[in-house]
Amino acid sequence: MTLNAQPATAGGDGPDGPSVTGRRRLLCRVVRVGWLVVLVIALALALRSRWSEVGDQLASLDPGLLLLSAGIGLVGLGLSAGIWHAMLAGIGEPLPLAASLRVFFVGQIGKYVPGAVWPVVTQAALAREHGIVPRATVTAVTLFLWVHLVTGVAVGITALVATGVLPLVTLAALLLLMALLAPPVLRWTLTRLLRLARRAPMRRQPTGRHLLVAGAWAAAMWICYGVHLQVLTAAIGEPIDVIRAIGVFAAGWVVGFVLLIAPAGVGPREAAIVALLPLPAAAGLLVALASRLVLTLADALWAGVTAVRPVLIRRPTRAAPATGGADDEPVAKASAGGGRRGAGDGR
Repeated sequence: MTLNAQPATAGGDGPDGPSVTGRRRLLCRVVRVGWLVVLVIALALALRSRWSEVGDQLASLDPGLLLLSAGIGLVGLGLSAGIWHAMLAGIGEPLPLAASLRVFFVGQIGKYVPGAVWPVVTQAALAREHGIVPRATVTAVTLFLWVHLVTGVAVGITALVATGVLPLVTLAALLLLMALLAPPVLRWTLTRLLRLARRAPMRRQPTGRHLLVAGAWAAAMWICYGVHLQVLTAAIGEPIDVIRAIGVFAAGWVVGFVLLIAPAGVGPREAAIVALLPLPAAAGLLVALASRLVLTLADALWAGVTAVRPVLIRRPTRAAPATGGADDEPVAKASAGGGRRGAGDGR
């Protein structure tokens, strides 16, 4: 019996129709569009939930101060992307600013989908379009969250000690926190996490300069978030000290991150903010829920702007790496080394 095999055409298509590569590209596009739809639906449901919690009470807030608080929160969220950008550069995978923002903010919408890995999965898929392999994305996400957590605890302790909420002796914890951001300690921790995930260490790791830059972005971010919260307390007619507001927000974020119960830390963060605000419980809850709504809207705005304009300054995109290597394994598996949640959760 003779097999009459026909050669493939110059375009890579066989006699039976489109090539495997063409079908794979089509499938990738379908999956990409489908996942974008899932993200939009998840964000819409989150916004509806936030609005149902506090929408009817927003009329009691000063509209000008509410708008000011929203603007400051939007800036704070933008500053958080600076940490991500610095960590990408620190591991030797720098991106143009526009591309970095798109990967970060569109990926952040994944935190509204149940399951902690989706921000990492989304960011890894977007970063891969710029030639960054999943292992590098997971590493950048891990560093992003590490800087967030350490600086959040440091800022929270410092501000709450300064306003008399915590005893002075609590400042001793800052020495340990600063050690956790020291490059040798960070390199050792990162290597261990990658080893647990059965991943090779990164060829480059952040230097002291990269960590100082990320720390500066984080400090500016926490200040903005705190001012955003303080303006909300003024909007309900019960303004609090701005230093305390900075400490309250930072502490609330840390609690929401550590006690992960719902997507994006919903629940524990609000409880911590209400407990630490020097306000009646009802007023504190209104402030906490209004803050959550405002920052969810900020997430939507940043994601929308960066998705619609993926390249603000046109530059050549790096070629994607060849498939088949160890770094091309499913990113959901790789995310096991990237902490319990994705980049995203900048807030």
